[in-house]
Amino acid sequence: MGGLRLTDDQRLSWLRLMRSESIGPRSFRSLLSRYGSADAALAALPEIARRRGRPLRIATLAEVEREMASARRLGVRFL
Repeated sequence: MGGLRLTDDQRLSWLRLMRSESIGPRSFRSLLSRYGSADAALAALPEIARRRGRPLRIATLAEVEREMASARRLGVRFL
């Protein structure tokens, strides 16, 4: 996904998906490919968890907003 430009909202959605329980690099890319966007993947996670028969903790918007604010204060740039 090199060269992809994300809006701030998309960046937050990507971070929420990445920070959700049991979502590693492979499942992140698979979910993006399957659902087309992080928002759509996030919307699908509760049903995916239900089908698997186990709860899944999805990172909240507030959590990732705090993480992004902390990163900005430290001068971090997300690539």
